[in-house]
Amino acid sequence: MDATALRLIYASAYLVTALMIFSQLKNSRDRNLLFVFACTFLSMYWLIVSIRLILPAYTELLHPVSRVAYHIGLFTFVWASILRNHSPKWLAALALIDLLIYFIGWFEIGLSLPFPYYVASSQAIIAASFFMRLQKRNFADKTLVFLFSVSSFMVLFHAPLNEYSPLINLSMIALVNVSVCFALIGSSLLDYKFEIAKLINSDTISNLPNRRALFKTLNQKDNESEPYHLLIVEWIGLKEITNDFGYTITDKTLSILSARAQQLALPLHWYNLSLTQWVILFDGNEDQVDTIAEQVTVLVRQAFTIEQYEVRLKTQFGFAPASLTHSFSEKIQLAQLHLSQADKANHTNSLFPVSNNLLSHSKQEQALEQKLKSAIQNEDISIAYQPKFSASNTDLIVGCEALARWQSDGQWISPGIFIPLAERFNLISQIDLIVLKKAWQFAASLKRDNFRVAVNFSSVNFNYEVDLYSIVKNLAERYQLPYQVLEIEITEAAMANSDYVVAQLTQLQSLGITVAIDDFGTGFSSLSQVNKLPFDTLKIDRAFIQALPDHNAIARFVLQLAQELKVNVVAEGVETHQQLDWLIAEHCDVIQGFLLSKPISEQALKELLFCK
Repeated sequence: MDATALRLIYASAYLVTALMIFSQLKNSRDRNLLFVFACTFLSMYWLIVSIRLILPAYTELLHPVSRVAYHIGLFTFVWASILRNHSPKWLAALALIDLLIYFIGWFEIGLSLPFPYYVASSQAIIAASFFMRLQKRNFADKTLVFLFSVSSFMVLFHAPLNEYSPLINLSMIALVNVSVCFALIGSSLLDYKFEIAKLINSDTISNLPNRRALFKTLNQKDNESEPYHLLIVEWIGLKEITNDFGYTITDKTLSILSARAQQLALPLHWYNLSLTQWVILFDGNEDQVDTIAEQVTVLVRQAFTIEQYEVRLKTQFGFAPASLTHSFSEKIQLAQLHLSQADKANHTNSLFPVSNNLLSHSKQEQALEQKLKSAIQNEDISIAYQPKFSASNTDLIVGCEALARWQSDGQWISPGIFIPLAERFNLISQIDLIVLKKAWQFAASLKRDNFRVAVNFSSVNFNYEVDLYSIVKNLAERYQLPYQVLEIEITEAAMANSDYVVAQLTQLQSLGITVAIDDFGTGFSSLSQVNKLPFDTLKIDRAFIQALPDHNAIARFVLQLAQELKVNVVAEGVETHQQLDWLIAEHCDVIQGFLLSKPISEQALKELLFCK
């Protein structure tokens, strides 16, 4: 191969290299001007070298220009890598030494130019190697590391090799250039990696670290046994802003809120936990949480004016001090529990008092929940029956109400504890169905005319996901149960707020099942609504019975209403003879309460029924 062909081959390679480097200016998302300078001057250098090889006559004219472009490109490339990627101190030190040697060699006649040229080439390889250390993910990276190794070897032994073999000298230059070219491409890839990492670990609206970044930080703090406190900030009003003005105004509100948060006097570490909740991590004395809460509240004391809208927010706080928790999961749990307490108390814009046993109580509740789930699965829910007596003959039992009871580890758990627990964890419908099946079977086994067992039903059983009508029919067919012994009790508020509930109850009535409105008088239904509800019995709420006989206006009104509607009335919670006498005098139909009988077992009720 003659010299002309070899020059053309190298010229083509350099021209391609120049184009590849120049393309990085278009594709890179880097905002560092040094990187732009590096790409510009290095691409200029390789373009000039390719022209020199194609047009040897212009070599003398273009040689100084190419050398200047090469050195400026290499130096800016090294410094760009240092500034962009927080390079180690040794690389910065080498770059400074490189810069010093270069300027000495450039301006001092006694030191030749090739020496700083070698140093610059070595520094370029070091910088490129640092990029690869950040990447080193695939075969191409490993190949490039191999190229760097060969280039480094040739740079070190450039002088003796150049003396004996011009071809090796050209190969060394080519390898150095290709190495830098690939490193610049790797720099562009790192831009995308950093951008992706930023998107993964930050919220795009508030520009705060997101939940993933928070959990990563918390896990790291736990591993290092570093004490810290966690404060959840709930922004009250964001959902209303979204409903009233749309997501755009909400996003702008969060953006302004984030900017305000960064300007607080205290240095706080903010994280975005969810749309309405942010998290603050801080060290030191936990007593400073009150000051932090006060400063955060200052952020929302003034209204936000966004476009033509004025929006306002409030704050609620959930605090988890290091002294009460051991892990980040406990901190999140305690802070959410504390936030829930503040919400129930409608406490805003300041810190609600933290209970020392809040977390332990929650853990006990969780343990109880698991036991309750197991009891439901095994149908270990017992039934107690409270008899209902005829008001005209208080010796006559006309029915009873089935009440759920639960025994765990040999101890009876109060319904005031496990019923709210079941409602909170969406277990109440399963308990209702167990009570329904057991109580219905018991009522059928009695084989007594005009005796009904009443079962309380939560409103969650009357939704589109639960076909109660089909469930009741299937139970009746499976166990051969008569419909006329069953009464379903549901609260007035649950009936009045759903047409679907009314439709379901109407279907159940068509089977012969009676319907009772429980706690009547507390649901605030209008009389026009009551007239449309499907029911056979009204149960006067115990609160109105307890007020008898002195405060009797509401009880008298309910009794008169029942007479007009021609439905039965049950007085619930009768505990004194004065209450009983007043109800009998006002022609109440059925009496239920501790005065006549407490809830009793199935066997006790049987004995009571067959003895009377």
